Amino acid sequence: MDLTSIIDRQGNTVSGEAARQLISEGKIPVLSTILVKREFEKTHVAMNKILQIHQRAGKKNGIRHGLLIGATIDVAVLVTLAFISERVLDVIQGFWTPGN
Repeated sequence: MDLTSIIDRQGNTVSGEAARQLISEGKIPVLSTILVKREFEKTHVAMNKILQIHQRAGKKNGIRHGLLIGATIDVAVLVTLAFISERVLDVIQGFWTPGN
C-alpha cells in the first residue's frame, strides 16, 4: 500500500512524500512500535527511533540445536556401522568356513 496524501477535517492536504517524511521524523504519530523486553521492564519504541537491532541468542537455543545435530550424527554413524559390519561379516563368512 502506498500513501498518496492525507487530508484533515478542514480539507488541508499533505502529499504522501511529505507525510512519510513527517512520520519518519515522529511529527505524525503512528501505531508502528516494537515492544522491547528487558529483565523486568517492557517498553514500546517507535519504529522511527530504531536505527539498528541486535539480538543475542538464547541459552536454550544452542542446547536444542546441539542436541538435534548430535543425535542426527549419532544415528548416521550407527546406521553406517551396522551396514559396514553386516558386509564385513558376509565377507568373513565367505572366506572362512568352520574346519578351515
